[in-house]
Amino acid sequence: MRIGKLEVVFHRTVRVADGRVPSNLPPSLGTMKAYKVADYRDRCPKEWDEGAFFVALHDTEALWISFRHNSGEGHIGQRCQSVSHNLYQSRPLFLI
Repeated sequence: MRIGKLEVVFHRTVRVADGRVPSNLPPSLGTMKAYKVADYRDRCPKEWDEGAFFVALHDTEALWISFRHNSGEGHIGQRCQSVSHNLYQSRPLFLI
């Protein structure tokens, strides 16, 4: 998936058991497709933005995300969001 000059790749991987601290990034078992909410409007929660994307995961699956910026022009900021987890610290996200 390309967003401007930023390439975002979703990698399917093995799920790490709860409570276990992984020592290395799990291997990629292939890439995953990001779907447009607009293409699945009738099957997505109404709160999801029309311009958003989602990745479908089964409860037993996991993923990791790679970001690439090869334009050589400046920096790009990014923010990752999950429905229930802080993606940077791998902790439950409490929305107030």
